[in-house]
Amino acid sequence: MAIYYVDGAVGNDTNPGTAPGAGNAWATIGHAATTATNGDLVWIKASATYSVAAAITFNASDSYTGRAQFVGYTSTTGDNGMATVQASAGSFSMFSVNSNGVLLQNFLVDGNSQTSIRGIDFTSQYNAAFNCKVINCTNTGINFGATDNHINQCEVTACSSAAAVLLGSLSNIHVHGCWIHNNSITGLDGSLAEFNLSNCIFSNNSGATSDGVICQFGTAVRNCIFHGNGRDGLRITVNYVGILPGIRNNIFSANGGYGINMTSAPLGEGALVAVPEVDYNAFWTNTTAPRNNMPAGTHDVTLSGNPYVNSAGNNFQLNNTAGAGAACRAAGYPGAFPGGTMTGYVDIGTLQHQDSGGSAGMLFVPGMAGGMES
Repeated sequence: MAIYYVDGAVGNDTNPGTAPGAGNAWATIGHAATTATNGDLVWIKASATYSVAAAITFNASDSYTGRAQFVGYTSTTGDNGMATVQASAGSFSMFSVNSNGVLLQNFLVDGNSQTSIRGIDFTSQYNAAFNCKVINCTNTGINFGATDNHINQCEVTACSSAAAVLLGSLSNIHVHGCWIHNNSITGLDGSLAEFNLSNCIFSNNSGATSDGVICQFGTAVRNCIFHGNGRDGLRITVNYVGILPGIRNNIFSANGGYGINMTSAPLGEGALVAVPEVDYNAFWTNTTAPRNNMPAGTHDVTLSGNPYVNSAGNNFQLNNTAGAGAACRAAGYPGAFPGGTMTGYVDIGTLQHQDSGGSAGMLFVPGMAGGMES
C-alpha cells in the first residue's frame, strides 16, 4: 500500500509522486489513476484546474484488498476541499471507473458543456463517489453501468440528455444524501433498476417530461424531497405494489404533474386500501394531484402551505409554520415501535429539524443552504 500526491501547479508525471510539492508530486490525475492500485491513497491538490481531453481510467482491480482512493484537498490533506476536473473536448466519460474498488472523493467534475460529455461512469463494481459535484454534462452526470456501486453526498446540476443520474438494469445501487437539481432532464432514472434512495433532494429538474425520480418495483425511497420538477415527483413504471420495499417519510411538493405517479393500476389489487409500504409521506400543491393509482397512506400528511424555510433560495429545511413545516415535524416513520414501549419522532423530509437548545451535528450536502442532521 502506498500514498501518492498530485499537484497540477508544480508536479510532473516523471516525479516519484510519493511526496507533495515540486520535484515530488505528479502533475495529472490520469497518471495517478493508471499507477495506483487497490489499497493505495492518492491526494490530489486543488492547485490548478485539471483539464482532460480523454477518459481517466483506473488500474485498480480487486475491491477485497482495499479500495484505491483518489481524494481531493485544497491546502491540507483531509480538509475536504474539491479538486476541479474540467473537460476540454467532447464525447467521452471524464472518470471512466472501469476497475473494481475505486473511491472518488472531493471532486468538482465539470463537463464544460462539451458535446456528449459524461461526468462519472461506473462500468465495474464496488465503486463509490463521495462529496463530488458534477456539473454541465451533456450525456448524463453520473452513470451506473454495473451493480454494487453507490454515491453519497454528491450534487448533480446543470446537466442535460438522458438523466442527470442514470441507472441501467441493475441491483444493489445506493444513492444517499445527494442533491440533484436544476437539470433540464429527469433527476434520476432507475426505471430498469432496483435501488435504495435515502436523504436526497430532487428539485427543479425542468421539462415537460422531467421527473424527480423514475423507478420500478424493488426500490426503497426514504426521507427524500421531490420539489418543483417538471412532471412527477416520483414516477413508478412497474405496478407490482406487493414488492415495494417502502416509500416513506418523503415530501412531494410543487411538481408539475403528480407527487407520486404509479403509471398503471396495481396488478391484482382490486380496490386498493391504504398501502402500508407507501405511507408517512407529505404532499403540497402538486399540479395534477398528490397521487395517481395510489391511495393515501394512513399516516400521510396533506400540507396547507410551503413546508420549507426558503425553497426559492434552495433551503429545504422545515419551517415551523402550522399546517406546513410544523406538520412534518415528528410525523415520520417509525412512530410507535412494535411492542408498544417506544415511540420515534422522525421528521418527514430530508433535513431533520433541530430543537431549541440542542447541539445536533449537521451533515453537509454540497452546495446546499442548510444541512442534514446526523
